[in-house]
Amino acid sequence: MAGSEIRKLVLLRHADAAARKPRSDDSERPLSEKGLSQSAAVAREFATLRIRPDKVLLSDARRAEETWDTLARGNDIGLRPIVDHALYLAPPATVLSFIQSAGRASETLLVIGHNPGLTILGQALCDESSHPAAIARLSQGLPTAGFALFELSLEDWSVLAPGSARLTNCSGVGAREVA
Repeated sequence: MAGSEIRKLVLLRHADAAARKPRSDDSERPLSEKGLSQSAAVAREFATLRIRPDKVLLSDARRAEETWDTLARGNDIGLRPIVDHALYLAPPATVLSFIQSAGRASETLLVIGHNPGLTILGQALCDESSHPAAIARLSQGLPTAGFALFELSLEDWSVLAPGSARLTNCSGVGAREVA
């Protein structure tokens, strides 16, 4: 495709959240101690893999926001995410439409949200050149603080479609499989 650029898409499931308290809103659950540790580990893994988003789409759930805060601090990323309630527990089609609206400017796009939407979307995006071990890992579902890293060649995010992205890495905290 003429004018295409290599872009990266990262689908990151929020880190582990504290248990829901009676009569509290699920979206207000903060990260647990385990989640704080997971977020810090993801920040280190992003640094190792040289993943540096230039645009972030973020669920408005507290656990997603806290995952981003830890990741951003750990990598000195002074970027303000686009926070939207529609990404809270969003189905795959909703997440895809947010990605497609990212335009041309972003080279590395990070989405922090929830399962099952992120896992299902990730599975749908995989093309035939995707790394087999990463596909096998994604087929088990993204764990808390797990992410799927895609590389794709396109001039604009609006053309992202199922079967159009190469899954190069699917990782849980502390483990990675890279093509």
